[in-house]
Amino acid sequence: MDIQINNLSLGYKKKNPIIMNADFALKSGEICFIIGKNGCGKSTLLKGILDGIPYSNGEIFINYQLVVPANKKDILTYTGICLSPGFSYPHLTVEENIKNIQFLYPKESLLPMNELLDIFNLRSYKKIKTSQLSSGLQKKLDFALSIMHQPSLILLDEPTSNLDSQSQKEILEFIHYQNRIHKVSFLISSHQFDDIEKLNAHYIVLNNGRIEFDSRNTSLEKKTPISDIFNQIVSEKHHVL
Repeated sequence: MDIQINNLSLGYKKKNPIIMNADFALKSGEICFIIGKNGCGKSTLLKGILDGIPYSNGEIFINYQLVVPANKKDILTYTGICLSPGFSYPHLTVEENIKNIQFLYPKESLLPMNELLDIFNLRSYKKIKTSQLSSGLQKKLDFALSIMHQPSLILLDEPTSNLDSQSQKEILEFIHYQNRIHKVSFLISSHQFDDIEKLNAHYIVLNNGRIEFDSRNTSLEKKTPISDIFNQIVSEKHHVL
């Protein structure tokens, strides 16, 4: 499942775009990270891909379909999205949250309840209200809700933040497995440069609302540390790499 973005601008106010003239592609079966400073527009870009931003201009194609309101429901049947804050309800239990949105997807695509819970080690919390879970467990639940229908494209916002080291490892292993075995495509916003290196992923650097670096389109040696590239781009005076 691929994404093609052409000259995309996004914002909550028409005259003040947060994302400006973005062009990039996520190839089918690829993992791509969006990295940038806090407030640079990473979450806005993810939300905007599925038409979640009031003001937009440009084109977004998912699996060669132009994303418009008329086909959004169809696109969501094969797309998973996990943004911050998540979309679980605090007054419902883990099990109730899962049942609450299962109806959105074709029954034959749904993972069995316990299999889904076991992926994220949540089975023992099945009857616990979300409000009683730690922030890390809530993030795992939101992740589970986003992949219950076995999507071929998954958009993730900071998937390993606020997680302990073991949980971070489990999430990265899940992403790697789904990508390698099932060819699931991932678009992920993150501050974790190590995650990019562990998954050998493509990445783009977003700075002040503009894409200023794409690891696919560079003459730099692959061994150049991501932190060095990032720091040079976001510094006050930089040369576009």
